[in-house]
Amino acid sequence: MSSRVVYFRSRPRQIVEEVRKALCEPRLFRDIRTRNKNGRNAIVLVSGDTGAGKSRFAGWMVETLDSSFISSWQNGTPNISISPLPMIEALKYDLLPPGSWWFIDEPRDVKNVNWREEVAQALRDVLTEYRFKIVNLVVCSPMFKKVQNDLRDLAHYWVRME
Repeated sequence: MSSRVVYFRSRPRQIVEEVRKALCEPRLFRDIRTRNKNGRNAIVLVSGDTGAGKSRFAGWMVETLDSSFISSWQNGTPNISISPLPMIEALKYDLLPPGSWWFIDEPRDVKNVNWREEVAQALRDVLTEYRFKIVNLVVCSPMFKKVQNDLRDLAHYWVRME
């Protein structure tokens, strides 16, 4: 009995790039991609002191994980806000495809407890009403005890900038 030999053409450069990307990608990113593949969204809380690089890290993470994030800026409807209301409206009207990201950044000099409560309520809404849409959320917030109690418990991942 003879065995059949199958030949295929590989693209070595592409294979090497995919292996390099898999080895260099942070575990957090792999975990989030796995959640999305399994039909679950991811909520990431990025917290730290003012000027610690929260927004820069969150922007890099979202840009890396969602190729449509930058094009949302070009279309005139960026997936970033300081209030959860635009995100809830976008979810309500099906403007966000599965696997996309929304970025809620802290407003400058946050001293308003209501802002943190609104964001925590938005996280609850995403977890309950809109979780089947597999839209991911990243929230940047300063380190306050109230934030830790409300937001940290709702987030799937917590990144502390030090």
